[in-house]
Amino acid sequence: MTDNKSLQDCLAFIFPTKGFDEQLVNDLSSAVIAVDSARSFSVDGLSASLDNMEFEKLSELISSGEKALAQLANGNWVVPLGFEYENGEIAHVDLFDPLARDGSINVTKNQFMSQWTGLGVLLHEAQSIDNNAKPSTHTFSDLTRAFREYQHLLSPVLFSGFMVSLLSLASPFFFMLILDKVVSYRAWSTLTALVVGAIFLIAFEGTFEYIRTVFMNRMTKSVGRDASAATFSHTTAIPSEIYESRSIGAWIHDNRQSERLVRLLRHISIASVEYVFAFIFLAVLLWINWILTCVAIATCLFQIGFAFYCGEKVDKKGKESQDNLERKESLLIESLTHLHAIKMLGLMGNRTTEYCESITSAENARQAKDDSEAFVRSGTAFIERSGNILMLAVGAAMVMQSSLTVGALVACNILMRRLTGPLAKLPMFLRDLRELKNIQKRWQDISRNVPVAPMNNQEKLRKKITGALEFKKVFFRYGRDSRFQLMIDAKFPRGEIIAVVGKSGAGKTTLTNLMLGLNSPQVGLICMDGSDLRELNLEHMRQQIGIVTHETGLFRGSVQANIASWDKKITLDRIQNAARMACIHDAIQALPRGYDTIIGDDGANLSSGQKSRLALARALVRDPALLILDEVTGDLDPSTEHMLVSNIINARRGRTTIFLTHREFVANQADIVYFLDDGRVIASGKHERLTSDNVAYRALWGRH
Repeated sequence: MTDNKSLQDCLAFIFPTKGFDEQLVNDLSSAVIAVDSARSFSVDGLSASLDNMEFEKLSELISSGEKALAQLANGNWVVPLGFEYENGEIAHVDLFDPLARDGSINVTKNQFMSQWTGLGVLLHEAQSIDNNAKPSTHTFSDLTRAFREYQHLLSPVLFSGFMVSLLSLASPFFFMLILDKVVSYRAWSTLTALVVGAIFLIAFEGTFEYIRTVFMNRMTKSVGRDASAATFSHTTAIPSEIYESRSIGAWIHDNRQSERLVRLLRHISIASVEYVFAFIFLAVLLWINWILTCVAIATCLFQIGFAFYCGEKVDKKGKESQDNLERKESLLIESLTHLHAIKMLGLMGNRTTEYCESITSAENARQAKDDSEAFVRSGTAFIERSGNILMLAVGAAMVMQSSLTVGALVACNILMRRLTGPLAKLPMFLRDLRELKNIQKRWQDISRNVPVAPMNNQEKLRKKITGALEFKKVFFRYGRDSRFQLMIDAKFPRGEIIAVVGKSGAGKTTLTNLMLGLNSPQVGLICMDGSDLRELNLEHMRQQIGIVTHETGLFRGSVQANIASWDKKITLDRIQNAARMACIHDAIQALPRGYDTIIGDDGANLSSGQKSRLALARALVRDPALLILDEVTGDLDPSTEHMLVSNIINARRGRTTIFLTHREFVANQADIVYFLDDGRVIASGKHERLTSDNVAYRALWGRH
């Protein structure tokens, strides 16, 4: 037996953009009843797989981001949202339950297991197949696409490399003819002809070498430009919670991968032609003498075996060097960014010691990598030279037995060098290939975290917003190991003053990130003026929103440029009006050069209150349809706070204004107050009503 009403509510919670009428729910319910365990079915664009599963499998699916339903013993359906851990084991289960008062409940694992039938339904919206559609995710091909786009440059590179290698065959034949034909028979005319021909061949070889270098430089410049732009674009598209989970040094290192890519592709493209042409050298060597060819093949096999034997050790040292370099860069950037705080806390000595230790670790790791590479180079050089000596010894014996001419011996020795020379670089070539693979992995790690939008950038809506915002049964968590969860169903009507209040850690800043599309909810829908945020061009939408957060984000430059955000269309009068509204105009006028005063990185030469008011002026100068203020009055004295809030309210003119605040005065001015606690809205309404009716709300302001 199954409860269709709870099933419909759960489906609407998971897929808010899809309408689930009664007939569809009946069809799905019938399919669930009719289908045996571990079977799949599809109903009206919804694909599902049914399974009687263990709790461990259900937890693994939910933790990996899958969407599923679970049926209870009474026939009702619930949506498992996440888990809370104690001592490494699951202790509690977070559920969306349509019968619960606020839609969400937290139960112990044992309570859930006692009510769960073991039946789970894994859900997906069915995807239409378009053979002509381009994949929506970004892959490593973004970095190598430039080579396909610049084939008119790649072709001359490959052709020139082929010709350089082909013309290099003239050298061994030249010496063989000189020694065997010219010297032996004193043929002056033949010598003249050979010398003139050799000069022409050398000129041709130099010309093709020049052509290869020129076109290679042009191509790698283009690839480097496109790869750098693609890397930056992908990095900036990553959701905030993923970006903040890694060190800045790691991101900087990833964005430098394009430089390494260009270097590696240059080396690999040149070496690949040399390795292909090695077979031609080997064939010519075989044509001259098969015994010396066997010596050459044995030498090559020893070189190849040594290269593969040392490859894993070189890789390990290279990774250690890379990890230490990332840590050093992260520490340097962190120290320079928070230098003022480090000085105030008296941590300069500790931080200097820590940085010196990171330098030592990075240098030691780099030295170990260089030593291992030097060992590989020395080993391959030893094998190469030993092979050359062996060939000379065998060849000399054959010359003394009159089974080989002196010219043929010299020619074979030259071909041997042409053959083993590139193979001496084989360990480095293999290292380059492994580095290329590592870049691919790092790039795919970045691309995997870029959210896949339902449309591409060109198709996304670019519309003027009015500021009406709505959260429809939104659920968000920062990761499978995060204990914090935000679940909210709320409206922010156009033109209203809304205050979101709650203790520190209640989820106010997370709510701000969701409003701006910096994070995406796992479940539910966020709408701006009725449009799904995922369908909007987020950059265009954010340009119509004024936002002030704890991180003021001021840049090195003039005060005027910071307020105008370097938009030359904004006049000085508009800038000054915004500054007056933000109660910062007089303070700016008192600066040495007024609005032309240069401020440091993140407003280093301003007080915290001045920085927040300057950021507010920057938000107001746009005349935004939606204004989001996260603790904007936290650093202000009461009189300035009252003046600033009054200015914002009086000048709103249909603007939606959202205060995320701990201040009761601000909450008292709001048309609607949302009381947030532990990621959930536990009460909403006017400040006066909440103060009289809600004990927890009164306690927030220190009342009993």
